[in-house]
Amino acid sequence: MQAEPLFPPSRRVSWTAYRPDLLGHRNEGGKEEFVIAECETHPSMKRFLAKNFSSVWFQPFLFQTGSIRRVLAIPQGRLGRVDLALRRSWEIWVLGGERPIVRIGLLWRAETQGRETNAESNRTVGGVHNPWTKVPIHG
Repeated sequence: MQAEPLFPPSRRVSWTAYRPDLLGHRNEGGKEEFVIAECETHPSMKRFLAKNFSSVWFQPFLFQTGSIRRVLAIPQGRLGRVDLALRRSWEIWVLGGERPIVRIGLLWRAETQGRETNAESNRTVGGVHNPWTKVPIHG
């Protein structure tokens, strides 16, 4: 786990004009995963969407699966300031309260299993069209 890394940790992951708050890396059993976490104490969708997190890419080794997992961490009581359409690409974690972490999962997993019926409304976040919300990045 690295806090605000200045540079990507390897040549197989890269970003442009972006620096995550936290970056984690796990490689086990033929699967490699990077976790990008953004910590927003005062969530603002305008400020959050201005970050260049869509520039992140990852190329796993040959014959390995890989993924980039995105986590938005917010304090308890701030969920109302987050457009839940972010769940198309981000997990939302609410920190504090009765339980230390409340995890709100991704919508795209439900959509791929045929449970999501209103996918069109999830393509905009804060009234702005965001093509990065359509498909999660997988290697």
